[in-house]
Amino acid sequence: KVWANPNRLRTWEALQDEEINSRITKNRKDATVHVIEQKLLNWGGLENQRKELQPHFDHIIGIKPTGWTHSTGMDPDSSLSNIHVKTRGAVSFLEVPYSEHSSFSELRRFIQFLRIKSARQIIPTVNLRDRARMTSFFEDWIKEGTKKGPESQ
Repeated sequence: KVWANPNRLRTWEALQDEEINSRITKNRKDATVHVIEQKLLNWGGLENQRKELQPHFDHIIGIKPTGWTHSTGMDPDSSLSNIHVKTRGAVSFLEVPYSEHSSFSELRRFIQFLRIKSARQIIPTVNLRDRARMTSFFEDWIKEGTKKGPESQ
């Protein structure tokens, strides 16, 4: 199950997506995934979230999409291999390259890095008039990533 704050929840409900709505819970303790405000995605904010959720969770990981983690001056494919989870006590933190202005090649690498198994797991926020074409791209990238295998990430 997935929990989100009321603002995010209203956004999801407005999408009227059966798959998303079937995963939502309003009880944080029932959720294994918690979507929080980006301003809380830092060491202190994550530690506070962990404390609020004790004793239901004894360790949490924050995953922050950011355009500032992608290494510059390197081959873009190999720079993804430099992404690592950092841990301090009972909090882990992962910054992943993401931008609403990513190029197709950056999006392809990101989808392959996450090892997404189905295009249905991706919710496009641009080019919505051509959703079938976007889905076709996603499916191709997923197949390509599967052929390369996990070591290519």
